[in-house]
Amino acid sequence: MLQVTPCSVADRGSKAILRINVNTGKVRRGERLAKRRVIRWLADRQLRVRAAMIRGRSGQRALLVKSSDGSDWQPVMSWPKGEQVRLYRFSSDGRRLLIADNKAGDTLKLYWFDPQSRERVDIFEDPQAEIVEILLLNDQVAAVATEREKRVWKVLDPKIQSDFEIIREKLGENFSLLSRSANDRRWVLAGSTDVRPDRTFLLDRESGQLSLIHERWPGMGKYDLVPSRPVVIPTRDGLEMICYLTLPKAAELANARAKPLLVLAHGGPEKRAHWRFNPTNQLLASRGYAILSVNFRGSTGLGKAFFLAGRDNRVGGKTPQDLADAVAWAISHADIDPKRVAVMGASYGGYAALASLALNPELYACGVDLMGPSNLIRQNRFYVPARVSLEHARKAVFDPRWQKARAGSPAFVPEKIQSPLLVAHGAADATVRLEQSDDFVDDLRDAGGCAEFVVYADEAHGFKRSANYVDFMGRLETFLATHLCGQAEPFVPSTESSAERR
Repeated sequence: MLQVTPCSVADRGSKAILRINVNTGKVRRGERLAKRRVIRWLADRQLRVRAAMIRGRSGQRALLVKSSDGSDWQPVMSWPKGEQVRLYRFSSDGRRLLIADNKAGDTLKLYWFDPQSRERVDIFEDPQAEIVEILLLNDQVAAVATEREKRVWKVLDPKIQSDFEIIREKLGENFSLLSRSANDRRWVLAGSTDVRPDRTFLLDRESGQLSLIHERWPGMGKYDLVPSRPVVIPTRDGLEMICYLTLPKAAELANARAKPLLVLAHGGPEKRAHWRFNPTNQLLASRGYAILSVNFRGSTGLGKAFFLAGRDNRVGGKTPQDLADAVAWAISHADIDPKRVAVMGASYGGYAALASLALNPELYACGVDLMGPSNLIRQNRFYVPARVSLEHARKAVFDPRWQKARAGSPAFVPEKIQSPLLVAHGAADATVRLEQSDDFVDDLRDAGGCAEFVVYADEAHGFKRSANYVDFMGRLETFLATHLCGQAEPFVPSTESSAERR
């Protein structure tokens, strides 16, 4: 049984169930909910689809459940826009659902819920950190992983305490369970640290042996990599941002002067930066740069209040302000050269880089935009329909969302971007279309701005081909060396890359 997102216009945005006979390969369509946007289906142990999470037009969500006898779908719970909810599984007897939500607090609370009686039994909550993973043994929650600055596992069942001690000795806390054998004797798990890429292990719980079965980039072990440390940075209006600072070794600093800084804004914006191995950060640190990954307001996994503080990020928001606060903190706490600061991001992070260059041009010596939207009206499709009445057009234009999106769009103020800019975009990008960068770069150049623009013909929203990623990284370190006076290896464009300068 699979959950898929159909491509048809009628079903757009709603997940469908496909039932596949693995012996014959025959596929048939499963359950559907007419005129409902289903974002999550859940089956019980007998593979009967009995729960559906639906999303309304304004972002609210509701849980529909039907009993094991196949009766009609019944609404049992709802959550307004901005609240988080996770639907895990049915209990073995099919009577209860394991759910986590932040309806009653700032972080997620885990509980069993009986749809028929509406009774709930609370299992776990950490008021300071979000739940990111759970381990179930039958119907018992045996361990919970939470994350604020870093991931931390909390063992609730003493029977697996010794297993976790074996894992922690090799991997620390930053790991996930990928699979377990039917008799639960063997676990497959994977983890990384800030200086060690992902490794996958097989744990034999009976013998206590933890065996390496796969290592990503095994050659990285011979390099002396630099750590990334969590830092808490206050915003000017009293919020706390969990960020990650990576500093270069002293040997990479030319003449031991103050360090150049690269500020990274993550995509989404409903995502977050994590403490983990980051090859881009390690490369740039080896060139002498400090890297600050910022979880600006609206980032997920840092509490409901912090998330809701960035509710208008998609129409502008205060992300550039938060990035500016992060720069100010770094200059005063990390020996940063204030004249050698760059801002960079991909997708929404690319937008954040453009907006930061436009709103705070004095802070940044240059910027890097990967596949970011420059025009939020176009990105959010706040269009005024053709052939409508003047009254209808007036309402659309004076819609607060339209006005915020226009005010927050760098596309309307290209002349304000005074620093050099590197822009990269995939020609097949359907999430942020190429025209977002194409039109903006043209307007920026017409306004007297400086932009290096590279298009990758066989990429979409992100790099999939290693030749293109290596090509971009070569261009990136050359660009940063030119404008931040850092180090770089000589760049030779790859013949295997589809890169085209425009």
